[in-house]
This record gives sequence, C-alpha cells and structure tokens, in this order.
Amino acid sequence: MRQNRAWLRFRSRGGAARLLTAAGISVGFLLAAGCSSAGSPGPSGSSPGTPHTSAVPGPSSFPLTSAAPAPTAQPSAIAAASQSAAAAAQACAAFADSTFIYVRTVTTAPNGSLTLSANPASVVCGGPDDLHYDVSGTTVTCFVAPTAAISIFDMATMRSQPIAASTLGAYLATDQGTRIFLVTGVLTAIDGLVEQYHP
Repeated sequence: MRQNRAWLRFRSRGGAARLLTAAGISVGFLLAAGCSSAGSPGPSGSSPGTPHTSAVPGPSSFPLTSAAPAPTAQPSAIAAASQSAAAAAQACAAFADSTFIYVRTVTTAPNGSLTLSANPASVVCGGPDDLHYDVSGTTVTCFVAPTAAISIFDMATMRSQPIAASTLGAYLATDQGTRIFLVTGVLTAIDGLVEQYHP
C-alpha cells in the first residue's frame, strides 16, 4: 500500500508525463515490464504476494533534457508519394511524345493558310517544374491549314483562348508567353496549334 501511494504521488507530480516525453516510451509498458501485481510472480521469480520494486526505472535512467525521438514517415505515406511521382513521370513521358515547335515568324497566304518559320522543341521530363522544353537550333518550315484550330495562352487572364489563324502573326509580335506550340497533324499540314504555358 505504501508503494502504491508513492506511485500515485509520482504520477500526480507529472513524473509519468516526463518519463513519456523524455524516453518516448509508454508508462504502461514500463509498468508491465518492471512490476508485477500483488499475488503474481515478478520477473525475477519472487513469490506470490511479494511486491517487486526493482525494475521500474527511476528518473535518473532517462535524462529530462533528452528529446523524444522524431516521428518517422508511415510506410503508406511513402508508398503514396512514390506512386504519385511514378504517375507524374508516366504522364510527362506520354506528353513528351507529342510534337512541339517554337514559332519564330508567321506569313499569311491569301487563302488564309499560314507558313511558319519554327524550331522543333522537345519536352524533357524532371527538374524543379517537372518538365522543361529543349528548343533545337534547327529551323524548319511548317504549313498551317486555313481551318486549323489555334489557341494561345493569354498571360493577362492565365487561360488558353482560341484565335483566328489570320491573327496569329499579330499576336506573336507582342507575345509574352513561351511561343512554344503543341502541334496536331504533321509539319507540312498542321491542323491544330495550342500554345504551351510553362513558368
């Protein structure tokens, strides 16, 4: 009984909380590992009814200035992050298979078709922004059908918006975007251009 009172005084003074914080372990574990209840043999084989008092670590066993162990990432969180990164890499790889050009000049023909002077561009996956564009030094001539669907990325509204093929040259004269376009069709018969935004 005297021993139980001592433990209650220790617990009421915050000793249990200090042990939990300092050692990073459960007080319940300490009690189960270090003490036997009255009427049960202790870990050292003490007789029934004899209190066992030697195995409960005292405060000197756990310095109060020690920090609790840092929490480790849960395996499920690591797996989810790994799957997310893999999915992003696959999406980028699929996107990189498309055709891209950096448009330099536009000439409009009387029938509304466009002739472009451009540099081929390719997507390189990875890096701080997940991808970047590599623009070739080679110049190619591209032909755009007069009925082609063309969208530019408006930096003022931060949105893609369609424009008429006949206005592409005027737009590029003041374009503050990338001037890199995703191509639909082949370079000799382009039927779609979508300007790409990349900060």
